Amino acid sequence: MSNKQQSLVADKAYSVDQFKGIDRRATESYGIPSIVLMENAGLRAADFIRYASAEFKGPKIVVACGRGNNGGDGFVVARHLINNGYDVSVLVLAKKKDIAPNAALNLAILEKMKAKVYFGGSQRPANLLKREISRCNLIVDAIFGIGLKRAIDGPLRSCISFINDSGKPVVSLDVPSGLNADTGDVLGVAVKATYTLTMAAAKKGFYINQGPKHIGELYIVDIGLPRQLLKTRR
Repeated sequence: MSNKQQSLVADKAYSVDQFKGIDRRATESYGIPSIVLMENAGLRAADFIRYASAEFKGPKIVVACGRGNNGGDGFVVARHLINNGYDVSVLVLAKKKDIAPNAALNLAILEKMKAKVYFGGSQRPANLLKREISRCNLIVDAIFGIGLKRAIDGPLRSCISFINDSGKPVVSLDVPSGLNADTGDVLGVAVKATYTLTMAAAKKGFYINQGPKHIGELYIVDIGLPRQLLKTRR
C-alpha cells in the first residue's frame, strides 16, 4: 500500500479521541455499562483465538496484562479460554493495587477460579515473562491500549522487547502495545503483532508511519456498540 493509499484509509479510521467519545456515549446515552463492553471485547477475542488455535500448534497461552482496561480485556480473554480447556498463564505486569476498577473485577474472577495468575509488579517482570513464554505457543498482548501517549521505558520496555524476540505468535488486543493509535509512531518500543484484534473500528495509526509494520493481520471485533454511534465522529 502506497503512502497516499495509507493516508486515504487512515482518513476513514477513527482517532483515539473520536473513539473514546463513542465509548463514553455508549455508557452515558445508551446505558451500556463499560464492564459489559469489556466482557464483549474479551469474549470475541477469545472466540477468535479458539477458531485460529490450530495455527498456534498447541493450547498453552500466556496473557500479558497491564493495569488498565486493556488488561481487563485480557483477563476476560483468559477466563473464556480457561473455560474452553486451554492452559493459560496470566501475567499481571503491574501491582495489584494499581489495577483499574473494571479490570480488577475481572482479575478477581480469575483468582476465584484458581487460575494461574502471576504478578510482576514487585519483581523483575521480564524474568517472569521469559519463564512463561518459554513454555507457551501463543502470547496475548493486553499491556497497553489506545490511550497510551508516553514512551515506554524500564521493565515494561524489556517485556515488550522480549515478546518481539521470542518468535512466538502474538495476538494484540485493540492495538499493539507501544504503538500510538493516532500517529502510528512507536513509543519507545512496540509489540510486533501477528494479529491485532481492534475493538469496534480501526484506528488511524494502524495505517501510517510505523503502524503497518506492527499490526500484522487486522481484525475488527464487534463489542456491541450501537451502530448509530459508530457513524458519528464527534
